[in-house]
Amino acid sequence: MKKHIQLFLVVIIALFATNTFAQKSKVAKPKLTIEQKAIRNADSLKVRLGLSDIQYAKVVPINVEFFKTKDATMKAMKTDTVAANASIYKSQIKTAFETRKKAINAFLTTEQKATWKAWRKSHIKNAKTNKVKPSEDDIDANEPE
Repeated sequence: MKKHIQLFLVVIIALFATNTFAQKSKVAKPKLTIEQKAIRNADSLKVRLGLSDIQYAKVVPINVEFFKTKDATMKAMKTDTVAANASIYKSQIKTAFETRKKAINAFLTTEQKATWKAWRKSHIKNAKTNKVKPSEDDIDANEPE
Protein backbone atom coordinates (compact mmCIF):
# COMPACT_ATOMS: atom_id res chain seq x y z
CA MET A 1 0.00 0.00 0.00
CA LYS A 2 2.83 2.34 0.89
CA LYS A 3 4.50 1.68 -2.50
CA HIS A 4 1.26 2.54 -4.30
CA ILE A 5 1.00 5.86 -2.49
CA GLN A 6 4.63 6.66 -3.27
CA LEU A 7 4.11 5.76 -6.92
CA PHE A 8 0.98 7.91 -7.03
CA LEU A 9 2.87 10.87 -5.53
CA VAL A 10 5.72 10.47 -8.05
CA VAL A 11 3.23 10.46 -10.93
CA ILE A 12 1.48 13.57 -9.58
CA ILE A 13 4.82 15.38 -9.17
CA ALA A 14 5.85 14.37 -12.69
CA LEU A 15 2.60 15.74 -14.11
CA PHE A 16 3.01 19.05 -12.33
CA ALA A 17 6.68 19.29 -13.30
CA THR A 18 5.99 18.77 -17.00
CA ASN A 19 3.25 21.35 -16.90
CA THR A 20 5.49 23.81 -15.09
CA PHE A 21 8.37 23.47 -17.54
CA ALA A 22 6.25 23.31 -20.66
CA GLN A 23 6.85 25.97 -23.28
CA LYS A 24 4.69 29.00 -22.96
CA SER A 25 2.35 29.62 -25.83
CA LYS A 26 3.38 32.42 -28.14
CA VAL A 27 1.41 35.61 -27.95
CA ALA A 28 -0.49 36.05 -31.19
CA LYS A 29 0.33 39.17 -33.15
CA PRO A 30 -2.60 41.45 -33.70
CA LYS A 31 -4.00 41.07 -37.19
CA LEU A 32 -3.30 43.97 -39.48
CA THR A 33 -6.12 45.67 -41.30
CA ILE A 34 -6.17 45.70 -45.08
CA GLU A 35 -5.00 49.32 -45.13
CA GLN A 36 -2.15 48.56 -42.73
CA LYS A 37 -1.03 45.63 -44.91
CA ALA A 38 -1.17 47.82 -48.01
CA ILE A 39 0.86 50.60 -46.39
CA ARG A 40 3.41 48.16 -44.95
CA ASN A 41 3.88 46.60 -48.39
CA ALA A 42 4.14 50.03 -50.06
CA ASP A 43 6.70 51.13 -47.45
CA SER A 44 8.71 48.01 -48.16
CA LEU A 45 8.67 48.67 -51.90
CA LYS A 46 9.58 52.32 -51.32
CA VAL A 47 12.68 51.31 -49.40
CA ARG A 48 13.74 48.52 -51.77
CA LEU A 49 13.03 50.31 -55.04
CA GLY A 50 13.39 53.95 -54.09
CA LEU A 51 9.84 54.82 -55.09
CA SER A 52 9.00 58.49 -55.51
CA ASP A 53 6.10 59.98 -53.55
CA ILE A 54 3.93 59.86 -56.68
CA GLN A 55 4.72 56.18 -57.23
CA TYR A 56 4.12 55.45 -53.55
CA ALA A 57 0.72 57.13 -53.75
CA LYS A 58 -0.15 54.85 -56.69
CA VAL A 59 1.01 51.66 -54.96
CA VAL A 60 -1.16 52.03 -51.84
CA PRO A 61 -4.58 51.87 -53.59
CA ILE A 62 -3.38 48.98 -55.76
CA ASN A 63 -2.36 47.09 -52.62
CA VAL A 64 -5.63 47.91 -50.84
CA GLU A 65 -7.62 46.49 -53.74
CA PHE A 66 -5.39 43.42 -53.89
CA PHE A 67 -5.64 42.66 -50.17
CA LYS A 68 -9.43 43.14 -50.22
CA THR A 69 -9.73 40.69 -53.11
CA LYS A 70 -7.34 38.21 -51.52
CA ASP A 71 -9.05 38.32 -48.10
CA ALA A 72 -12.51 37.91 -49.64
CA THR A 73 -11.32 34.97 -51.71
CA MET A 74 -9.63 33.33 -48.72
CA LYS A 75 -12.78 33.71 -46.60
CA ALA A 76 -14.88 32.21 -49.38
CA MET A 77 -12.41 29.34 -49.75
CA LYS A 78 -12.55 28.59 -46.02
CA THR A 79 -16.35 28.54 -45.93
CA ASP A 80 -16.73 26.46 -49.11
CA THR A 81 -17.08 22.79 -48.26
CA VAL A 82 -16.58 21.44 -51.77
CA ALA A 83 -12.95 20.41 -52.14
CA ALA A 84 -13.10 20.59 -55.93
CA ASN A 85 -13.62 24.36 -55.75
CA ALA A 86 -10.18 24.96 -54.18
CA SER A 87 -8.56 25.22 -57.61
CA ILE A 88 -11.05 27.95 -58.56
CA TYR A 89 -10.12 30.01 -55.53
CA LYS A 90 -6.40 29.47 -56.12
CA SER A 91 -6.76 30.69 -59.68
CA GLN A 92 -8.64 33.77 -58.43
CA ILE A 93 -5.79 34.55 -56.02
CA LYS A 94 -3.21 33.98 -58.76
CA THR A 95 -5.12 36.39 -61.01
CA ALA A 96 -5.14 38.98 -58.21
CA PHE A 97 -1.35 38.63 -57.81
CA GLU A 98 -0.82 39.03 -61.54
CA THR A 99 -3.13 42.06 -61.71
CA ARG A 100 -1.27 43.77 -58.87
CA LYS A 101 2.12 42.97 -60.37
CA LYS A 102 1.10 44.38 -63.78
CA ALA A 103 -0.41 47.51 -62.23
CA ILE A 104 2.74 48.24 -60.24
CA ASN A 105 5.07 47.40 -63.14
CA ALA A 106 3.18 49.92 -65.29
CA PHE A 107 4.71 52.93 -63.51
CA LEU A 108 8.10 51.57 -62.40
CA THR A 109 11.25 52.70 -64.16
CA THR A 110 13.44 50.16 -65.93
CA GLU A 111 16.00 50.37 -63.14
CA GLN A 112 13.34 49.81 -60.47
CA LYS A 113 11.99 46.78 -62.36
CA ALA A 114 15.48 45.27 -62.53
CA THR A 115 16.08 45.92 -58.83
CA TRP A 116 12.72 44.41 -57.94
CA LYS A 117 13.30 41.33 -60.08
CA ALA A 118 16.77 40.76 -58.57
CA TRP A 119 15.45 41.17 -55.03
CA ARG A 120 12.57 38.75 -55.66
CA LYS A 121 14.96 36.11 -56.98
CA SER A 122 17.28 36.36 -53.98
CA HIS A 123 14.41 36.58 -51.50
CA ILE A 124 12.63 33.51 -52.83
CA LYS A 125 15.93 31.59 -53.07
CA ASN A 126 16.76 32.46 -49.44
CA ALA A 127 13.26 31.56 -48.30
CA LYS A 128 13.49 28.14 -49.97
CA THR A 129 17.01 27.53 -48.66
CA ASN A 130 16.11 28.48 -45.09
CA LYS A 131 12.63 26.94 -45.36
CA VAL A 132 11.14 30.19 -44.11
CA LYS A 133 7.76 31.38 -45.22
CA PRO A 134 8.29 34.50 -47.35
CA SER A 135 6.99 37.68 -45.83
CA GLU A 136 3.77 39.26 -46.96
CA ASP A 137 5.76 42.38 -47.79
CA ASP A 138 7.14 40.59 -50.83
CA ILE A 139 4.72 41.23 -53.61
CA ASP A 140 5.34 37.80 -55.14
CA ALA A 141 6.14 35.84 -51.99
CA ASN A 142 2.75 34.24 -51.55
CA GLU A 143 2.03 33.95 -55.24
CA PRO A 144 0.94 30.44 -56.18
CA GLU A 145 3.31 28.69 -58.55
